[in-house]
Amino acid sequence: MLLPGLALALLLGATLGAGGREAAAAGPAELAVAGGPLVRAGEAVRRLLWIDLYRVELYLPPARRESRELGRPGLAKAFRVEMLFGGELPETIPEEWAEKLLPPLAPADQETLKVTYAGLESGDELLFSFAPGRGTLMEVNGRPRITTGDHRFMAGILALFVGPDAASPSMRRDLLAEVAPRAVPPATARPAPAR
Repeated sequence: MLLPGLALALLLGATLGAGGREAAAAGPAELAVAGGPLVRAGEAVRRLLWIDLYRVELYLPPARRESRELGRPGLAKAFRVEMLFGGELPETIPEEWAEKLLPPLAPADQETLKVTYAGLESGDELLFSFAPGRGTLMEVNGRPRITTGDHRFMAGILALFVGPDAASPSMRRDLLAEVAPRAVPPATARPAPAR
């Protein structure tokens, strides 16, 4: 007789498919964005049981490594997300993500985000970058998909990955492990809705 936990794990493994790619080496140590060069300041892999789902990397300007500054609209920053899971994703954006990411977007950009999420596959790379004066840019596999003229979408990304109410406390901890240990400002917890 199988132990209940093992039976659940086997069932989930069969349900989720063959899994995905094992977490490989991290992305580039440095990114060039409109706000200047950014260096990798932290990384984390989201896991469910034994399955690597996605890797997230946080990039900041070389001289700005304090988490208390992350929510500042004057600070360039980026998150690189690499999809590792090779199985089927849920058809819709998880509610916890939608609450943080959709409100600051215009309706057309909300639809773009939903369609993009539904089409993600193992190996896809998303880059969310913010530069003062340019706003937030979301690229998928190097192609621009969403551009906003302000910081509100990036505030949602910050809330999702490193905010006090982050989707994964262990990912938040890992992403901020090498950033000066100061609390992420509450202002990043909930982005303002789009106008």
